[in-house]
Amino acid sequence: MSMRSRFGVSTVVAPLAVTVENGAVVSIELNAKCERRPRTAVERQVASELREYSTGARTAFTFRTAPHGTTFDHAVWDAVAAVPYGATATYGEIARRIGKPAAARAVGTANGRNPVPIVIPCHRVVATGGKLGGYGGGLPLKRRLLDLEGRAKPTTGLALLALTLVTLVSTVSCADPTRPRFGPDPSAADTFPPTITFLAPPPDDTILSVGQNVLVQVRVSDTSPIQSIAAGVLGVFTFSYPSIFPDDTVTVTGYQISVPPVVPTGQIVLRVVATDTLFNRSSADRAFVIQ
Repeated sequence: MSMRSRFGVSTVVAPLAVTVENGAVVSIELNAKCERRPRTAVERQVASELREYSTGARTAFTFRTAPHGTTFDHAVWDAVAAVPYGATATYGEIARRIGKPAAARAVGTANGRNPVPIVIPCHRVVATGGKLGGYGGGLPLKRRLLDLEGRAKPTTGLALLALTLVTLVSTVSCADPTRPRFGPDPSAADTFPPTITFLAPPPDDTILSVGQNVLVQVRVSDTSPIQSIAAGVLGVFTFSYPSIFPDDTVTVTGYQISVPPVVPTGQIVLRVVATDTLFNRSSADRAFVIQ
């Protein structure tokens, strides 16, 4: 008799609904909620590893998967699974790897049928020229996963922070008139990445004590509208939000940082990542010393 269960996993990148059949994961639904919590040892292992991945603490999975698909699907999925963490491959490259160089479109179709995304990392397959291509969970989630994997790996001695979005302080238009301004047109040739500036605390205020709160203010500016801003520590993206005024290109926002009591002495790094509507992206780090 087939044993099948479905349960929800809450992660910092997206809510997931996971289906396990006979001890193997057969489906992971992106941006899907399921009220049932993990109950069995296998379910708890799957949930734990997915959460660890979403915080940047895990780069590979150890639980079994058994996705259902055609022989061609499995050939594509095996090639996609071989794309390393933090790397990308194009649809054409995957087609060549499976010995069918003319099948890039079919590769895209098989990628779209992938029933266990994240584990079979179809988000790492992009279009020629670096464009994102498609993604079943939506392009913002695809970019979020690529951003997560592009962040520096956790380092011994660095600690996690509790981050809470406080307020959007202001949003104003302040584009340099010497640089061309583009609307949210994907065909526009804007090559300027967003500029990220830390406004507060000042550069010499780098020491935090356990339990101390500090407001970090950031300005993000670009010639194209800002699509999203995300912030986190060591790859933990605890929040992100779209630009609420797409015609404006300079945003000042505040992040409240609290150092929890369990943080050991060491250094912590806040990273802010900004993406404009033409997918130009940049990041900036702000280091703090804990004493």
